[in-house]
Amino acid sequence: MVSSRVSSSMVLVNDQGTVEQELDGSCDIRNSSGGRASAVRVPASQRVGSSNDLLPLILVKLKQILEAELGLWKKTFASLLTVNRSFFHCGSDELWEEMDSILPALKLLPWFKFQYAGIGCYDYSGSDDWGRFRLYSSRVKYLILQSSSKVKIPEPWFMELFTLPGRPHPFFPLLQIIHVSLDALLGPPFLFLLIGPSLQSLTIIDGKPTERVLSLLPMLSGSAPALRTLTYRGPCSEELLFGISKLHTLASLFLKINGRGDGRWFRHLRSLPALQSLSIGAPFLDVFPDPLMSASVPVYPPLLDLESLEVRTTESQHCLLSRVLPPRRLDKLELMYDNASDVTAINLSIGLYLQAKPELRILIVSFTGIPILQSSPIPSAGRSEWRSEKETREVMRFWLKRLRKLRKLAISDIPFDLAASISPTLLRAISRWEHLTSLRFRVRLDASEPELSTRTFFSTPLFPGISFLASKIWRFCPYLEEMEYHFDKTLVAEEDLSESLKTCETSMEGPLLEERGSVRPKAHHRLQRLCINTGTTAEESKQMELPVSRKIQIATFLDRLFPALVVVEGSAKESWSEIEAWVKSYQEQREYIVARVEGMFDGF
Repeated sequence: MVSSRVSSSMVLVNDQGTVEQELDGSCDIRNSSGGRASAVRVPASQRVGSSNDLLPLILVKLKQILEAELGLWKKTFASLLTVNRSFFHCGSDELWEEMDSILPALKLLPWFKFQYAGIGCYDYSGSDDWGRFRLYSSRVKYLILQSSSKVKIPEPWFMELFTLPGRPHPFFPLLQIIHVSLDALLGPPFLFLLIGPSLQSLTIIDGKPTERVLSLLPMLSGSAPALRTLTYRGPCSEELLFGISKLHTLASLFLKINGRGDGRWFRHLRSLPALQSLSIGAPFLDVFPDPLMSASVPVYPPLLDLESLEVRTTESQHCLLSRVLPPRRLDKLELMYDNASDVTAINLSIGLYLQAKPELRILIVSFTGIPILQSSPIPSAGRSEWRSEKETREVMRFWLKRLRKLRKLAISDIPFDLAASISPTLLRAISRWEHLTSLRFRVRLDASEPELSTRTFFSTPLFPGISFLASKIWRFCPYLEEMEYHFDKTLVAEEDLSESLKTCETSMEGPLLEERGSVRPKAHHRLQRLCINTGTTAEESKQMELPVSRKIQIATFLDRLFPALVVVEGSAKESWSEIEAWVKSYQEQREYIVARVEGMFDGF
């Protein structure tokens, strides 16, 4: 029989009308005698429509377009499920992957009517009646329960559902992420139907005390072996933290406590063996004087694997938590102080957190002026036994100088009076931070003059002048790429820069400088962004009158030290914008001269 080639959009189907074979390119179909009867070429568009590799990517893109333009996409997706088997499976995966209610799943049950009212007169036979439910429930991976109003099930019917023989457990076997709010917690306890071995992340937003969260923790311990992340926002109790301490698979724990409590309860978290990241927000904890009497951290079983610690609370509570939670090593430490004013407690708490943390690479400290409910006052008898400001300043300085691997230091929005006390400590420690790449010390200035004088508190100015960039930054921080610091306005305008620049240029004569056992390039500093803030009030910081000669002097100084500078800015925007323009003009001249010299040598 003569063979022929036919162009067709047909696909092979079996007798039941379902897809039997996907055709790729040219496919020959031979007749029963072995000859070539016909050849069917399936168009590329049709092959894409049945590709299990490409189709999911196309549907994800379609979902993004529909969400951006209409905000509604599920109805469109549902209409695509009947195209073919591949559309059905890929489309169903997208439709059911993320759910905000379990009601659509309950509607798949054969005895469900207008609302869930139990089995009633339905002849329940067991697991076979859950077949349609399983087809879709196995696709759910992310569940957000915001409200219980969508699913109202009287307690007797919920208990019937919970105890039905043959019921799948958990409801959604591949569910990985659950986010549940207070309103949903007050409804039927669906979480007991949802927690299973695939669960990796659980978020509980609980606005007021509830026994349901406490009753859930033992189930999490036994039924969620893959749980790695727990986020909880709500009231605190020792029972809650004790229950959380039994979740030994946790790697990340985020706690935002919105009520009073005892910071010593957090000692239970030392029992989490795999914890790598811990975040605590607890501004309302009760205050005790004991933590401010000692300048050392007690020896407790440490959090061995903790790499990141973030704590937001008051300065006195920081002193307590730094002693209650002493990790052995940290890569990142972030501290937030609410409405802070006590420099003694701030110095001590930072020093205690840093104690024996030589591996720390990132230190972030920020201050908020948000008024909060004041904690219980510390008795005057307790205050008299506190460490002095000088002692606590030495504690902080001692441990700051041991951060030899520090890469990033950011202190943001610190009140001026506190900044004036802490800045000299930083200036003394910075020579030890050879690997520093980012430095920020941003002061929050108010409308009125601070009470503290920046000239009389110490024998030397509390904030540096421009020469600091040569004596400290250029000399000891060769890898620093971005810097923002608060400078002494008078020194910026008046100090002599020639001597410090001359010292640096003398060092440049040798391309390598050996220091502390390492050989480092010195002539090409990496600083690219420099922000110089000044002033004691918000309005004053915006103005800095400098003669043109001084601006040129500063620009020359910066250009000689930092040839890679891209941005020069500061609180007095107009003055620093002019200085930046001068720096860039020097860079352009240098590049022009280098190009000319290279061109001359190219001619030989």
